[in-house]
Amino acid sequence: MDGVVQNNHSLYLDPIVGTVASFLLKKVGSLVGKRILSELRNLIFPSGSTNLMQDILRETEKFLNQRLNTDTLARVNAELTGLQANVEEFNRQVDNFLNPNRNAVPLSITSSVNTMQQLFLNRLPQFQMQGYQLLLLPLFAQAANLHLSFIRDVILNADEWGISAATVRTYRDYLKNYTRDYSNYCINTYQSAFKGLNTRLHDMLEFRTYMFLNVFEYVSIWSLFKYQSLLVSSGANLYASGSGPQHTQSFTSQDWPFLYSLFQVNSNYVLNGFSGARLSNTFPNIVGLPGSTTTHALLAARVNYSGGISSGDIGASPFNQNFNCSTFLPPLLTPFVRSWLDSGSDREGVATVTDWQTGSFETTLGLRSGAFTARGNSNYFPDYFIRNISGVPLVVRNEDLRRPLHYNEIRNIASPSGTPGGARAYMVSVHNRKNNIHAVHQNGAMIHLAPNDYTGFTISPIHATQVNNQTRTFISEKFGNQGDALRFEQNNTTARYTLRGNGNSYNLYLRVSFIRNCTIRVTISGRVYTGTNVNTTTNNDGVNDNRARSSAINIGHVVASSKCVVPLDINVTLNSGTQFDLMNIMLVPTNLPP
Repeated sequence: MDGVVQNNHSLYLDPIVGTVASFLLKKVGSLVGKRILSELRNLIFPSGSTNLMQDILRETEKFLNQRLNTDTLARVNAELTGLQANVEEFNRQVDNFLNPNRNAVPLSITSSVNTMQQLFLNRLPQFQMQGYQLLLLPLFAQAANLHLSFIRDVILNADEWGISAATVRTYRDYLKNYTRDYSNYCINTYQSAFKGLNTRLHDMLEFRTYMFLNVFEYVSIWSLFKYQSLLVSSGANLYASGSGPQHTQSFTSQDWPFLYSLFQVNSNYVLNGFSGARLSNTFPNIVGLPGSTTTHALLAARVNYSGGISSGDIGASPFNQNFNCSTFLPPLLTPFVRSWLDSGSDREGVATVTDWQTGSFETTLGLRSGAFTARGNSNYFPDYFIRNISGVPLVVRNEDLRRPLHYNEIRNIASPSGTPGGARAYMVSVHNRKNNIHAVHQNGAMIHLAPNDYTGFTISPIHATQVNNQTRTFISEKFGNQGDALRFEQNNTTARYTLRGNGNSYNLYLRVSFIRNCTIRVTISGRVYTGTNVNTTTNNDGVNDNRARSSAINIGHVVASSKCVVPLDINVTLNSGTQFDLMNIMLVPTNLPP
């Protein structure tokens, strides 16, 4: 799958990408607006038009350099039109049922519900056509959004719609089964394509980001549709680079575990900035223009975090630092990062002002030069914040490529000795939706903030304050999980999380994956909760998420102490040597069980 990514595209398809995901997350976090399908229809099919879906298809064709043939395109467009009409008609029938006029109204709307269910089952396969699975995957994800939102509406509105308990049980099974089927299809389709990549880092990251924005943002939400009033503050990371990494070596999917670990290794720390070494050259301007121009090349960099924590060196190591860029202080003359990566030059004299969105601190920086030179606005991600910075040298040593970094490992990453032009560093920004950071722990890690009201919330397992057995603890990539998992490969491993409580009571759910029996002990506010014989070999949600089959385990009724900082310790005893994945931490309101 060489050269799959094309340059004349936009990663962000305004206004659908980001808008739909934000909408669905808000609905999961709310008790109001039970009829998601009605509002979602207006986002996906504004004014009854399929134009936005056709825009997604056209942009995906550009991105993948693949086109539907004439007959298949006509078929897909017909299915989009039919799907829009079906959703429109169903919502009209619900409106008529809830607001009866002079016409006779049935005692329930079960017949309309069952008809709509069958129509979804007939139409979804039309977005899975052989030979075009990857190209159609963004459209399939939107169609699946509509179907699963419809099922959720049926369950939540059953009493008002006069739907029997037996029918509700059937639709609860539908929600579980189709979440499983649609998630597995999206994950398998993406992974099959990703395994064929052999390309520069920039294109590898753009392919992954495009699929996360257009597909996996939704896949990760589907598993949460069974919850209400749950603030989802965890999520997957997006990685972005400028045009510099076009000059790096080519990478394959076999190299991704290392690259991924390098970009993720310090995700739990609060970013403070970075420092590095640059090489500057000044030369006269072209004939007719007065003065001179100075260019800068980034030789090496080191990422800095609160609490005095720093990453290993990227590029030359050791290096003589000659610049620093801090999120707290005004940048020096030539900082080497841009927040949105949507403009800029590596030449002084080109003025750019942009927001470096970092959540805890949002600062407007006047940037005059940078290591990033992005194409157009392709790296603008609404609702995302830059939470980390990483990067690669010109060439990565084989001994590094074959050895992913463990949790919080500090390792210098440099090109092999003697690499022509090897003293270079190319930066990568790490973006996610995490926006409830209360403060910074003394060790530089983030302290999570519980909502002020009685809303549930999530904590990403990779955002731990500290972990013992670090050399046997890794971050594991996940696609259907609202972020990545923390993988324990050693017995008696404890991960500590720190949060500022709100005094509310919650049911604590841990989404975990483990194929043998294990014991989980959770300590919070001085109380210990124990889950024994935890085993997800057969008791799981059916989704094969990068070799993990998980289940949400109810640990017990916990209290997040009011207005004070509370440690939450999760200890895992492995009864065999099998690895354990901690995939999500969810504190769910006690009056709203899933």
